[in-house]
Amino acid sequence: MVDSEITIIGGGVIGLSIARILSQNGRSVILIEKNKTFGIENSSRNSGVVHAGIYYGLKSLKKKFCTNGNQSLYDYANERNINYKKCGKLIV
Repeated sequence: MVDSEITIIGGGVIGLSIARILSQNGRSVILIEKNKTFGIENSSRNSGVVHAGIYYGLKSLKKKFCTNGNQSLYDYANERNINYKKCGKLIV
């Protein structure tokens, strides 16, 4: 039997993120995933697009969170030398 402070069930983007933060803070973490590897189910079913918030009202919380999250994601990738393609959008 393995001893751990925290058990996380699910190796998708949320489970992995939580496990990472907790382990960086010195917590003993076990992550349990039913699939052969991580990110197989819902985490792999996204469009791969970093949303800019252009479809939401100017003062909406969705736009605020979208634009803040957008910049945070690019900052995170740049700090860790994670490659990405920022190609922009054409709206017709």
